[in-house]
Amino acid sequence: MALGRTNILISSSSGGGSGSEGSVDLPLNLKSFTATKGTAKVLLAWDYSNTNDLTGLQINYKTGSYPSSPSDGTSVVIADTTTKSKEITGLTNDTTYYFRAYPYREVDGGKYYQTYNENCKASATPSVFLEGAIDIDGSAFYLIPKATWAEMGVGTSNEIHPMFKVGGKVLDYVAIGRYEASLSGSKAVSKKGVSPKVSVTHTESETYCKNSGSGWHLITRLEWASIANWCAKNGITPSGNISGSSVLATGSSSSTTYSHNGKSDGIWDLCGNVWEWNSGFRLYKGELQVISLDGNFNNDAADASVDQSASSPYWYAVDGTTGSLIKPNGSGTTANSLKITASGWNISSSSANYSNGYDNITCASSSICQKAKDILTALGLLKNSALTSSTDDYLNLYKNTSGEYIGFSGGYFSSGSGAGVFAFDCHYGRADSSAAVGFRPAFVPL
Repeated sequence: MALGRTNILISSSSGGGSGSEGSVDLPLNLKSFTATKGTAKVLLAWDYSNTNDLTGLQINYKTGSYPSSPSDGTSVVIADTTTKSKEITGLTNDTTYYFRAYPYREVDGGKYYQTYNENCKASATPSVFLEGAIDIDGSAFYLIPKATWAEMGVGTSNEIHPMFKVGGKVLDYVAIGRYEASLSGSKAVSKKGVSPKVSVTHTESETYCKNSGSGWHLITRLEWASIANWCAKNGITPSGNISGSSVLATGSSSSTTYSHNGKSDGIWDLCGNVWEWNSGFRLYKGELQVISLDGNFNNDAADASVDQSASSPYWYAVDGTTGSLIKPNGSGTTANSLKITASGWNISSSSANYSNGYDNITCASSSICQKAKDILTALGLLKNSALTSSTDDYLNLYKNTSGEYIGFSGGYFSSGSGAGVFAFDCHYGRADSSAAVGFRPAFVPL
C-alpha cells in the first residue's frame, strides 16, 4: 500500500532530524522495489508512487534479517528523485542480503524517513552461477541458480527451495533442457529445430536421460512446477502450439512468448506441442507420493540412480496435518496423508477423481496445514496465490484402485486453452505412450 501524507513533528526524534516546532509531510512509499542477484553483487530497482515531498531514497541492507530502521545495517543514499536503480557490489556469494528502502524528505537540515514500508523490501542471494542459457555436453540448457522458496514463487520463506536439495546436498544450480528431448542414439539431447521424441513411455524417457551421463535425468515434477511457479511470480504466461494439427520442431516459433521468460534464451514449449513426462511423483490408489532418500521433501528424484520403480522403498506420502513425509502403508490409506477427491485434497480417504482444472483445486479438509499446502503449491497441485488471473490449465488427478498413476505436463498441440505451464494429467501407467507425449531432460551437478 502507498501511505499518504503523514504529518510528523519536526522536533520528533523518530523523524531523524530536528528543527522548529511544526510538522512535516512524509513522502509516499515506493510503487515497487526489487532485487536481482548477480555474482558478488545485487541490482536494486524501484519506482516511485510520486515524488511529492521527496528529497531522495536511503537503502539499508544487512544479512540475517531485514533492517529495522534507517540506522540498522549498511546504508546507501540516493540523493535525487530521478535515479531508479543501484548496483550493490562487493557482496559475498551464497549469502542472502536483505534490503529495505526508506524514502526521505529534508527540511531545515533534518532528514525525515517514511518508515512504514513493508512493501519496500526485497532480498537476494548473490551467486557465482548466473541464470541463463548454458551448454552441457553439446545440449542447450537453462541454468537456475540456487534460490529460496520466496524467490521461486512459493510463500515467503528464505529457506533454500527443495528443488536444490538432492542426496543430502544443497546444489548451486539446477539446469533444465531448453527444448523438448530428441535422441542421439540412445541418449537424450536438448536441441533446437528438431522433431521431439514422442511415442515414448515413462520408463524409456528415464532411461534415455540416464544414458546421457551423470546428473542427467528426466525432469522431475518439482522442477517442472518450480518453473511454472516462477512464471506466476513474475507475471509471465507462456503460450505455445496449442491449436494446431501436428507437433512442431523444438523452439521453432518466432515468438518469444513460447519461452518461459519471454526471451530467446529461455525454456521453450512448456505450453503445448507435446505432453512431457515428469518423474519423482505419483498417485498411489489416490494418495500423493514423492521420492525421497531421507524422508525430507526435496529433489532426490533428480538423481537418476535412485530407484523410482513402482516398488521402490523411497516413495513417501505427505502428512497433511504436519507437512512431514511419512512412510505409506501400501494401501493408499495412510493416516493423515494427502489424498485426492473430486473437490481437491483431503486427509481421510481418496473417494474420487479430480478433473476440474488448476484454478479450482482446493484443500477440502481444514486440517491441512500451511506446510503441506506449500508442498502442494511447489508441486503445482494447489493454485499459486501469485496468480491474480484465471487459467484454464488442465489438472486431472485420478485414483487407480489397483496401484499407481503417473503423469505428464504442459498439454499438446490440440489442447487449446487447457494447455499451459500448470497443466498436469496424472492417470497413466509407466508403459503407456502416445504420439502426443514426449519428455524433457534436466541436469544437476551431483
